[in-house]
Amino acid sequence: MKYAKSDNVIVINIIVVSSFLVFYLGEVTFQASGFLALTVLGLKLSKLEHTIISHETYLSLKTFLQYMEFVCETIIFLSVGLFVGDEFTHKQITIRDIINLVIFFILMIATRYISIGLFYPALKRLGYGINLKQYTLLSYSALRGSHGLLLALAIGHSSSAFSEKTRELIMFFMGGISILSLTFQGTTITKLVN
Repeated sequence: MKYAKSDNVIVINIIVVSSFLVFYLGEVTFQASGFLALTVLGLKLSKLEHTIISHETYLSLKTFLQYMEFVCETIIFLSVGLFVGDEFTHKQITIRDIINLVIFFILMIATRYISIGLFYPALKRLGYGINLKQYTLLSYSALRGSHGLLLALAIGHSSSAFSEKTRELIMFFMGGISILSLTFQGTTITKLVN
């Protein structure tokens, strides 16, 4: 890697191949979590990135990884959309499930406000410190999307862990929460920021 620090293609290929290799070794060879192995690799590379990779190559790598993230998230959202759409066409999701989804969405937002509010005094004094506006933004915007959808996809395609109806509902609720979050919170967050 030291000798190829200025060659964009070689560095990107080394990073991609080493990521797949570490994931494979973690999952198959050591029977551990491939995601945790990738996290360790990422932490190690973040310490070395400025010493073994030139600035130009770093910018190319960053652009490539952002593109790959976009492609993976698009595939995840498309897969969940197709799966949830299929459930709607087969009428296995009822009106009661939709009402429960809306209630769950409201409770999820309230839970985020409460859980972050419990730590607000500590967050206000420690680290960077947050004010009331930042607390509101943090509670309102919170993480949602591809990670939860990926877990829902994994559960949705597991055959023995859950009944078919439970798997369908998990996919529906996670997909629905994502859609509601992106629709309502995604479109109103700029008004809240201003």
